[in-house]
Amino acid sequence: MTPSTYYGRLKALALEKRELHKLTTTTMSLTTLRQVYKQEGIRLDLWGYKLRKVRGVYMVIGDEPHVLLNKGIKPIEPRIFTMAHELKHHYVDYELAKTGLLGCQDVSWSQGPTIEIGAEIFASELIYPETEFLELVEDIGIAKGEWNCEDVVRLKKNCPAPVSYAFLVKRLEWFGTIERGVFRGVKWQNLEERMFGIPFYRRNRRF
Repeated sequence: MTPSTYYGRLKALALEKRELHKLTTTTMSLTTLRQVYKQEGIRLDLWGYKLRKVRGVYMVIGDEPHVLLNKGIKPIEPRIFTMAHELKHHYVDYELAKTGLLGCQDVSWSQGPTIEIGAEIFASELIYPETEFLELVEDIGIAKGEWNCEDVVRLKKNCPAPVSYAFLVKRLEWFGTIERGVFRGVKWQNLEERMFGIPFYRRNRRF
């Protein structure tokens, strides 16, 4: 099976699971994913160890599937993504996980083990189907190659899915809307605050 065929099947599987579990983009959350885990019989545990790159681990003990989620993942969006990523391993790599741990690390959608790129693609489609993403990009109306940092912030502000800036940049790169690495090193939260101000809930913390 070619990688493109493999990834295509994972996208289809993600849409199938969205329908099965009645997941929608606007209702996607930690709570809805916990419900999926419960229905799938996956035990979820928060992992207190300080590991910088490992976001989560999928493993099978006996016949029982487990996910260890790095407790240090912040904010909520990457935690949601990691939970969705580990679901791919549950649906597709269950037998492989019986032979050892499957650790979720940060990988590019173009570089890394096929099994992990596939999990990233599955998670992306589960959380925010690319048809919906492309509709939003088209509505914004900026041509390929003409996006700047501020445009990405506006995309994030209009995005109905609980996704991070890293997610949006990877997706824009994947579809050739921006060049790979063009926004590397951008401090997105700082830029957002300069454009739209500090959120109310964060201002309150300073008093």
